[in-house]
Amino acid sequence: MTVFAAVGELYVALVTSLKANAEVVNVDASPALAMPGVVGFLDHNCVPGSNLTGHLKVELFATTQV
Repeated sequence: MTVFAAVGELYVALVTSLKANAEVVNVDASPALAMPGVVGFLDHNCVPGSNLTGHLKVELFATTQV
């Protein structure tokens, strides 16, 4: 099956932690943002309202620990 991209369509790539149960010290998105075709970076600051989700109220985007 061939899937054609629509004009102006964007794709999302998730970057996950390489370590389990680790502290988030900082996130440097500048190498990714410097890549051709990358148009943005999403983190917890981009979530309108609360970054907590589900009945267990877990973070959508990690802020202090993964």
